[in-house]
Amino acid sequence: MVAQIKRELAYIHRHWCQIGRPTVTLLLTEAMLDFGAEALLDLMQELKTGECSGVPVKLGNLNQLVRTAGTERIDFLHDFEFAQSPVKDAGIRGFGG
Repeated sequence: MVAQIKRELAYIHRHWCQIGRPTVTLLLTEAMLDFGAEALLDLMQELKTGECSGVPVKLGNLNQLVRTAGTERIDFLHDFEFAQSPVKDAGIRGFGG
């Protein structure tokens, strides 16, 4: 999971061409911490340094970061409707080993 997060940060860093900073939010669940707490804590320590595998990062409160964040409207998705399920039902799909 940590390797996937690092790859995604590197991809965004290489390909971001919009005005404003890209904002990445990580949703960590208790199950994730049970599965790989040490690796996640190591990642958090690395992020706190301001760099993650050569990618510059900035940590902060969302209300502070949103001021310089890039935004994108997605109302052009025609008839697509987002599911109304709450985040707590999202589980940890996609983070399998």
